[in-house]
Amino acid sequence: NENKTRDRSSGELRDSCVVKSRETIKGMGLQGWGRTREEDSRAKEPEAATHDSELGLRDRKKARPRQQILDVASELFAEMGYENARTAAIARRAEVSEATLFRYFSSKAELAVDRQRQASLAIVSAIAARPADERPFEAVSAVARSSVGAEFFTEDDRAATKQLLAHPALSALAFMIILESAGRLAADFACRLGSAALDRRPSVLAHAVLGAVVANIEDWIVQGSSNPQQGFLDHIEVLRPILE
Repeated sequence: NENKTRDRSSGELRDSCVVKSRETIKGMGLQGWGRTREEDSRAKEPEAATHDSELGLRDRKKARPRQQILDVASELFAEMGYENARTAAIARRAEVSEATLFRYFSSKAELAVDRQRQASLAIVSAIAARPADERPFEAVSAVARSSVGAEFFTEDDRAATKQLLAHPALSALAFMIILESAGRLAADFACRLGSAALDRRPSVLAHAVLGAVVANIEDWIVQGSSNPQQGFLDHIEVLRPILE
């Protein structure tokens, strides 16, 4: 009976931990990037269903110019190169003011790496959404087998990523995105492993998983791999001994 009680208590703590981890990732994730603190705070408040619907509509309206700016920026980066594409030209083609552009993005560099950030957060969020009782390898391999992130591996993305890697400042920003994502993934792994605060395993494992993601992208870019999903599975399989 004592063992059952202890196991149930441990499971409840783990579930609670994973829920908090998911909330943290969601709060800092795809939909939140580019929003003001006031908008983030409002989005997290518990509201009535009607107000939620109105807020969702308002957020969708706000998201439209942001996505339009991103789409136009991608076009101009492809046409002119990152260095030659000016924010004024991006704003003009997107039919917004340059001031509006900078309300959504702090710099041209942030615009250029946004899709990489979305891809990274999509994978981390999907792992965090897996059942709380799954070990890291189960959670990661399940996501690798799914279609999560597939939309980020188009031929346009391949060309854009090549351009990004050729620019030192953008490569540095992409590296910061990986570190940010690894920190969030480590929090999720710590819950799944029931790790103590000073346990280094979650961080090491999280960086290993993101390293597998980077290695897969390298194969896709440099070697011209045509099946990045299978590539991700193959790279994750290498990590099985340390993730299980």
